[in-house]
Amino acid sequence: MTATFDELREEILSLCADLDARTDGRNVPHTAERLRQAAARLTDGKLVVIFCGEFKRGKSTLLNALLDQRIPLFPVAPTPKTRLITSVAYGETEQYFAKVTGPDGATERKPITREDIETYVGEPDHAGSADHADAVMVEILLPDRRLKSGLVLMDTPGVGGIHPVHSKITEHVLPTADAIVFVASVTEPLREAEFDFLYAAGTLMRASDTRDGLLVALNMIDTRTDYADLLTETRRRVAERTGRTLAQTPVLPVSGLHKMHYLDTGDKAFLEESGISELEAALWKQLADRRIRVLLGGTLAAVEETANAVLNPLRAEEASLRDRTGRRLAELEEETTASHARLVRLREQSAQWRTDIREQLAELGREMTQRASRIFDEIWQRGETELLAQEWYLTRPARLEQQLNSEFALAMSGVDEWGGRRATAIQQECAARCGLKLSTTALRHTAAVSIVSLPSFQTLKAKTRKIRHDVPETRKTIGGGYVSRTGGKPNLLQRGAMAIAKELGKGAERVTAKMVGVSYMPETTITSGAGSYYTTGKEGISPAKLSKRRAELLEVLREARPRQHRTTVAAVAEQIEDFTRAITAEMDSLIAQELETLDNTLPLLEQARTRTETEARSRLSELAAEQQPFVTALQAVERLSEEVEELPGTDS
Repeated sequence: MTATFDELREEILSLCADLDARTDGRNVPHTAERLRQAAARLTDGKLVVIFCGEFKRGKSTLLNALLDQRIPLFPVAPTPKTRLITSVAYGETEQYFAKVTGPDGATERKPITREDIETYVGEPDHAGSADHADAVMVEILLPDRRLKSGLVLMDTPGVGGIHPVHSKITEHVLPTADAIVFVASVTEPLREAEFDFLYAAGTLMRASDTRDGLLVALNMIDTRTDYADLLTETRRRVAERTGRTLAQTPVLPVSGLHKMHYLDTGDKAFLEESGISELEAALWKQLADRRIRVLLGGTLAAVEETANAVLNPLRAEEASLRDRTGRRLAELEEETTASHARLVRLREQSAQWRTDIREQLAELGREMTQRASRIFDEIWQRGETELLAQEWYLTRPARLEQQLNSEFALAMSGVDEWGGRRATAIQQECAARCGLKLSTTALRHTAAVSIVSLPSFQTLKAKTRKIRHDVPETRKTIGGGYVSRTGGKPNLLQRGAMAIAKELGKGAERVTAKMVGVSYMPETTITSGAGSYYTTGKEGISPAKLSKRRAELLEVLREARPRQHRTTVAAVAEQIEDFTRAITAEMDSLIAQELETLDNTLPLLEQARTRTETEARSRLSELAAEQQPFVTALQAVERLSEEVEELPGTDS
């Protein structure tokens, strides 16, 4: 049975702890510290999954379903309910925190209750939310074993909805994601704002030269059965927007509601129909392909480094003791002394590798600038044509500024990821030339960029006009009879008396009416409704106004474009400087580790020279026992490395 990521992670961390304890007292402090740092990176390593999508797509319900939260943990509502990032990670006990900004601008983490979550993440028009306008994020800790490995799920505000700031918040965290789950719905086709968001995510992938990391969940399949055509069309359009092939574009039909029904009833038919299991499997495949091997493999390499750092001096001593002629001892002393001198030269500030690194990274900087400029040109072209053809951006240019800057920022982040991989390769090649073994590392630095700053534009509003409506005339006739003096109908006696009086003439009628208590109401005709009324109707924005606004924005964009090159050069220069510092520090650390090993080897060789044959036999027995735990560790590294490669979803 193939081990899971969690099982491998725990076994590797246990191996690190055992090896750390065994290095105590062996005079390898630098080596031991590198092992502890590698173990800490694996312990603290996060697998961040960001859930994005327009509001009313069931995103929060899907997250509740994934985390088996029968009572919703993420607020669910028919209107945009989430305005902040909400993260869920592992904790020994269930806890909730809000990150809030204080008067001095500092961020504070304060405990809240589960009931408080909705008032923090909800829009200010929801009850209580207005009191928490200073909140910037909500953090939730759950004792869920699926999160123990470092998995972090993030719920984000809707993209492209009625609150434009939502998109900005969501796009800000995208570069931190190890996987992105974009939630769409079978209830309606993807909107243009959603495609704009997907284009921006595709920009990130194109800039970083990756094609994985994005899943699309087509939610709410419980609402209809005939969604096959929509599924195909959604896959086609997502592939088109993200620049991927259909095979590289997984779109998974799911129902968060069916999973919730399963949690309520225990009926496994609901679980099977929900498609949640398939989504989870696809998600772990993405994480395995992108991050798991780096997290686990890097720590295993550090374990191998540590074991060899202790074993190499012991092996050298063993080889010298087994060769009583002294020839092997002389060779080992000569090799060790030469290696020590070589490392001392590498440690010097004038060492050639330092110059090589600077020159290669400078060339990488030029390539990164060219790559960024090429992708930025695509964004400019899209902005000047596709986006300026949409009334959505013309009426409110602030939306255009936000969309373009989001795409520029994501493109820069993608270029940085691509540059980080190239810088890592440069680092590995440099270490190999210097005779040093470098464990798996990943360099990364994200430079923030903001390219477009539009002046204030008045919002274009649709013209309104009054529409006149004629009211038809109506006529109504009342009266023409007797009523009692109380205002009601005459009773039977009154009606009888008046019938007799009517036969006797007008005079008799008047006298009789007075006697029986009735009054005569003459016939009256009422006319109403003649005239007109008005309603207000909206007309579209005139083509002339839209054309004028398009021309104004086009001019502003073309004026801003030359500034982009300077911004790009500055951002890349900052990245290259960070790469240079990181690589130099890692190389110096490797050199120090190698020197540490050699410093332990020379005294052992000197002791071997003076040992008698009897002492040598005794020492060889001790050496076998000393080496065994470290040999076992290396064997474990070999086995675990194979199991990491065999993890489900990991491409060989």
